[in-house]
Amino acid sequence: MSKFHLHVLHPRLGKIANNLEKHGEEDVPGFTLPVSCELDRESLDGIMGAGFAARVFTKSGDPAPGFTNCAPMAHRWTWAKIHADLIAEEGGPSVLEFDGCHVKALTLTFRAGWMTECEFHLYLNPGLGEENLSLQKWQRQELGELVLTGGERQLKASDRQASLPLGGQGSAAPGAAGSQTGEGPVGSGNGDSVPAAQGAGEPVH
Repeated sequence: MSKFHLHVLHPRLGKIANNLEKHGEEDVPGFTLPVSCELDRESLDGIMGAGFAARVFTKSGDPAPGFTNCAPMAHRWTWAKIHADLIAEEGGPSVLEFDGCHVKALTLTFRAGWMTECEFHLYLNPGLGEENLSLQKWQRQELGELVLTGGERQLKASDRQASLPLGGQGSAAPGAAGSQTGEGPVGSGNGDSVPAAQGAGEPVH
């Protein structure tokens, strides 16, 4: 099972979206936090799989042909049960910790200098109401650091169905370009293929 690990400096938080969710008979507030940041090639490989950065960047650090000025690449996976540490530095370090987070709607845009613009939605555990509200003061601002660790990759129903064998054969040959077997993240090296760029990620509900 692929784990999620991301450590970035100076991530920017967007406007927090507050949602009402049904948990049993109760309406519980849920919080979705847009995050944007820059990844170096090591961080990019940490998300997408070892060797991914070397396939989408040239040796000079420019995006490889096909990845220059293309639409953001939307990552297909969602990760659950992530632990998040947000380190704010206004007036001195302040660490905010959150358990049970989800990472969704992750997109990547490749830039010169081996840099990748990364955006995603960090969904916070709705059971942590007061803790989540403490983030309100940081929306539309930069934090000092963001560390996301652990997590379990989840498949959508359509992805699970696509991985089932049909007549004793998988829906796509192992290692086929653009195919996903559920054994690794997009671009993890299965077949040494780089997936085609997709549209923006789905909205978080």
